[in-house]
This record gives sequence, structure tokens and C-alpha cells, in this order.
Amino acid sequence: MKFGKARPLVLLVATALASAACGGSSGDGGHIRIAISSESLATQVVRMADDLGMFKAEGLEVELVTSNGGAQAVTAMLSGNVQFASAGAPEVITSNAEGRDVKAIARLYSGLSGSLVLSKKTADKLGVDTSASLETRLKSPDTPIEERFKDLDGLNVAFASATSSLKSPVMSSAEAVGAKVNPVYMKQESMPAALSAGAIDAFQASPPVSELGVSTAGGVMWVEGPTGEFPEDHTPVSSSTLMTTGKFIGSDPDTVKKVSRAIARTAQYVVDNPDKAEANVRTRFKDVDEKIFDAAWQANKGSYIQPRVTADQFEHDISVLPEELLTDDVKKLDPKDLIVSDEFNPADPKT
Repeated sequence: MKFGKARPLVLLVATALASAACGGSSGDGGHIRIAISSESLATQVVRMADDLGMFKAEGLEVELVTSNGGAQAVTAMLSGNVQFASAGAPEVITSNAEGRDVKAIARLYSGLSGSLVLSKKTADKLGVDTSASLETRLKSPDTPIEERFKDLDGLNVAFASATSSLKSPVMSSAEAVGAKVNPVYMKQESMPAALSAGAIDAFQASPPVSELGVSTAGGVMWVEGPTGEFPEDHTPVSSSTLMTTGKFIGSDPDTVKKVSRAIARTAQYVVDNPDKAEANVRTRFKDVDEKIFDAAWQANKGSYIQPRVTADQFEHDISVLPEELLTDDVKKLDPKDLIVSDEFNPADPKT
């Protein structure tokens, strides 16, 4: 997979303390930085907004920074190194439970973007036909879903971070049927190689990483997230959320409004110009097989058009957290405190 314009987060660490001392202000000329958790399809709304000039139309100069997962993106934001972060809703929840004032601004991806992919070795042990065609292996088997979750017992499954929004569905669905999953953490883009090398038994990732785990690493699609295979009571409302700090909202509300409007216009663009939106995203995945990309886009494009955040969303997303994250401090949170007020909340597009 080829990377876009975003620079690695580690190159900016040296400036973190200086930025924090300035309170993470937007700077002269409306320059802002947004840390993004991965290169996957789940984060493409922000990248489209930049490429299509939506931020520029608001007078903003935006620098996108690719981090090594959502936790690092949020850490950069909290340090003042960037003003906004794109990560899973659990990052908003756990940050507030730890006493940090973080607000969700927009849903960048509605629903569950991640799919679970098994290694060839693991699939062979389970009696799956790993010699089947690529087209067949890209589709999850017709084995009852409860049995598929039971088969995860004892497996080393990779996730992007401990608080990844893609982790909760796997952990809680497995727990519900008495299976114990051993979580391993790594960058999504590293997962197919780790699967092929036998370093992990399975991984949960967003497209096209999930498809690459099948096409390049010889794996098998086990549970598909975008098509709704995970049980609803274990599935978050959102897989990717744009967030900022309450401090930044207080210091520069106009910039937050501009970012919100840019995201709303991007969602409208996907509704009005789906083919052009697909072409834009395709430029960042040139090395992915065309049929695989087209199938992934068709399965995911509807998840880009519901940017508005709600308290109900966070009430649900708290309820589906795995036991390890559902602390007493999390249970005390008021979901209304986790989202921005209406003046900063993007409107859903007209259809």
C-alpha cells in the first residue's frame, strides 16, 4: 500500500512541547495539523476533505500526520502537537474517563469498518479450504457466527491499539461465547506481513488491509464488519471519529466550526459525486487490485455520509466496550459531555 501526503508522526515529536506551550493554537493563516490513526478506508473522509479543497475553502491550511494507531494520534493532540485527531470513539471515552476534556466533532466512518482475517495455518487447523479461489476466500464462510467466535479461543489476534474501535467487537463477541482472545498490537499496515510470517493467528483491520491479508498473505476472511456480521450488541456506531480538546474549542472556536463544515461538505460530496469520490480515494491505493478495491469501496462508501455525532451513539459505544475498558470511571460518564455542542456539530448531508 502506498502512503499519501501525510508525514510519520515520529517526525513531529520533537516539537510537541513547544506546541503544547502555545496551547495547540492554530497559528497564523489558519494552519492546523490533524493526526490520523491509519491509512485505511476508515480515515478517508479527512483525506478527501484535504485533497478536494474543502479545508482550503474555509481558509485553512491543513497538514495531515499519519500516526501509529489511534492512541498515538490522541497523544499528539493532548500534547498540543496537533489540534485534531482521527481515532476510534473509545479514545474519546477513555480520555474523558481519565479526566481529559476531549470532544468528538464528527463521525468519519459510521458502522464497523474492520473485518477479521485468519492466517492460512489457523484456517487449515479449523478445516477451512485454504486452496479455494481468492474470490471465495475474500468472503466469510457460512459457518454459524457463534461457532466462528468460539474458534478464536486461544488465538493471538492483532489490533491497532488497546483502545481501537475495531477491538471491542472481537473481544466482547468472543467473551460472549466463552472464548478467550489474546490481543497483540501493531500498525494495521504491518498486519498482512505478520500474518504471512506466522507471527499472529489473525487480525482485525479496515479495508483494504483486511483484503490484503487474504490476497497477499494467503489468509481467509472470517468475520466481515462492513456487511454487519458482528452482533449489533457488540458493534460500535462508529469506527473513526474526529476529535479535539475542550481547551482548543475554547481558544479557537472559529477553526473548529470551519473544520466541521469542511467535513460536512465532504460527506455531501460523497452523496452527490460517488464516482468522483471513489476516484479520489483510489489514488491512495494504486497498488491494490482494482476488483478488490471496487468491492471494498462499494461495501464502505455508505459509511462516510453520517458525520453528525450524538449522545446516543456514545451511550451505545460505551455499552459495547470490552470488560477491560469498562471501568467505574467510564460508567460514570455522561455521553452528552463527550460530544461538541450543536454549533460545532456537522449536519448530515442531504440525500
